[in-house]
Amino acid sequence: MTSFIENNMGNKHRIVISGWYGDKNLGDEAQLAGIIKMIKGVSPTAEIIIFSDNPQQTIKEHKVKAIQRTGTRYWFKRFNELYQSDLLILGGGTLLYDTSIGADQMVWLGDVITAKLAGTPTMYFNGGIGLLFNSVSKYCVKHVFN
Repeated sequence: MTSFIENNMGNKHRIVISGWYGDKNLGDEAQLAGIIKMIKGVSPTAEIIIFSDNPQQTIKEHKVKAIQRTGTRYWFKRFNELYQSDLLILGGGTLLYDTSIGADQMVWLGDVITAKLAGTPTMYFNGGIGLLFNSVSKYCVKHVFN
């Protein structure tokens, strides 16, 4: 990730990070802290925006900007953040998996699709892909991350 930022960011330093943050999961929060530290090590002045389930908690714990990750009424705000940003990092843990109905990974793919609509490059960082049962899920993961 650091070489990507060094080689592709130029003078721009606005990065959105989306993952399972703000839910008091120590593993996810530790990964977020590590991602923030890596970014700041390469670009100390980077503006970092986190899509979080609990923005106030994320702001307090990580000292970065955070906005609500879920909810239709926040979609335009997330799109605007992505439109103004230079990179979306989706990451931390196994986010891409599904149940027999195939809905779980669509939450995360939605952020990536929104970033692509906004013209923002995306990166899936330090994440895994779990079991994908549904053929629609398999198709979407394959094509969104192609």
